Amino acid sequence: MKGRTRDEWVTSLGNVSAAEAIAILKRYGFAAIYVDRAQYQDCGHELFEGFTKMELSILESSRGDLFYVFLNSK
Repeated sequence: MKGRTRDEWVTSLGNVSAAEAIAILKRYGFAAIYVDRAQYQDCGHELFEGFTKMELSILESSRGDLFYVFLNSK
């Protein structure tokens, strides 16, 4: 149901930087971000590189079509 308080995290990600988005997701209890490369024109390369530069732990599928970014790493 739209408008439930448990869905507030979605709207809070509107126009924030990647670092701010990660902080918001952590506050809401998220532990990882799941990325399906097929959903991006560049196959998620720019996104992957951005997470890599943030020094977050990343687990990539054996086919390379998916990856998980762990938010509580370091």
